[in-house]
Amino acid sequence: MKWFIKCIKNYTLFKGRASRTEFWYFTLYWAIFYVIIIAVDRVLGFNFINLKTLPFS
Repeated sequence: MKWFIKCIKNYTLFKGRASRTEFWYFTLYWAIFYVIIIAVDRVLGFNFINLKTLPFS
């Protein structure tokens, strides 16, 4: 989780590069949060997120 928070804090800094660990942990946590948001959306019945238009094949 510290890598995700580090990426969010450094979002506006355009110097240096993220390490592989930072990148992959950020991607992992972002995907987990996204799945949780979709699940909550479906359970509550809002259906704001259309699963057919996701950028995944």
